[in-house]
Amino acid sequence: MIQKKSTGNWSATVQKMVSAYQAPVDKDDIPPIIAYLSANFGSDNPIDQLPIDLNTCKAEALSRLPGISRDVAKAVIEARVANGHFKSVDDLLRVGGIDHAGLEKIKPYVKAVG
Repeated sequence: MIQKKSTGNWSATVQKMVSAYQAPVDKDDIPPIIAYLSANFGSDNPIDQLPIDLNTCKAEALSRLPGISRDVAKAVIEARVANGHFKSVDDLLRVGGIDHAGLEKIKPYVKAVG
């Protein structure tokens, strides 16, 4: 089960790890760690329900998948708008920035319902 916490709760968890458990974390590294945990394991994580639907998801959700940059995620959304719904996950190969290797990385995390 993945823990989902607010930014404040992740802050408290990280502080406890550092103080109570002596986790070797530099104090300057704490804010980016909390930001990462909040973004990826917070209450507003856009990829809570995997696999995500290529035909309804937002670029933000796609950009959290392995090997998908924000630019590629934006290109997927633009392709969907321009060409209509994806009929299969393999249709992603028509999107610039996604090759066969990249497609294999994200296949477990996406679906095309439509």
